Amino acid sequence: MRPEKLYDNIHDLYDRRHMLAPSTQWLKRHEDSIVKGLKGRTLDIGCGTGYDLKLLDDVVGIDPSRQMLEIAKKTDKKVVLGRAEKLPFPDEAFDNAICLFGTLNMCDYRKAVSEMARVLKPGGTAVVSVASVWDRGYGMMKRFSIKHPARDKTITIDGNKTKLMLFERGELTQIFRSNELEIKKFISLFKFQNPRWGNWNPLSFWEKVKLRMDMLPVFGSYGAMYIMVFKKNKTK
Repeated sequence: MRPEKLYDNIHDLYDRRHMLAPSTQWLKRHEDSIVKGLKGRTLDIGCGTGYDLKLLDDVVGIDPSRQMLEIAKKTDKKVVLGRAEKLPFPDEAFDNAICLFGTLNMCDYRKAVSEMARVLKPGGTAVVSVASVWDRGYGMMKRFSIKHPARDKTITIDGNKTKLMLFERGELTQIFRSNELEIKKFISLFKFQNPRWGNWNPLSFWEKVKLRMDMLPVFGSYGAMYIMVFKKNKTK
């Protein structure tokens, strides 16, 4: 199922399903701390219902789902119907671009990264979060024994199926580098505690402990989710 069709179908339950889940809250906690610190004009690629639009003053949102954008319009921020692979903006129009969980995993990510780089000013910041090849419910010890993890998976949301591309850290870093974007910050989440997307049950004490262990500077590439910050090279 195409992403826009999926999100049109689930637009009315998206916020409740995702924002109340402890796993999503943990991810958003780390995304928000980066997004709130951005300065200048920002493009939110895959803005959905507009959660991140509310965190920024000078921001434009773009999404392929008409139904999601109808909700995003309530933020009173500018929103545009469109796709990550063909951004309807001129070159070097933005100081920042954010592309958070789901967008790169569902689109033609190589085209999307190229477009992100095109619309960023020299020295601009790109912030992305993606599901990694380890977002498959593997325990930490199991991950060490797998030499070639699966590169995609099928998810079902309220009966709607779609496929996610899953990323390796080095591969994604290289794709951005080939578009003149150098990595400046890397956060690996869900290294010890697997994410429970769409599960609203409170975290147990030990689940909370395992999430806190994400902050340990170990096993960085083995997280189920990556948050990555890149800087576009400045012109000479």
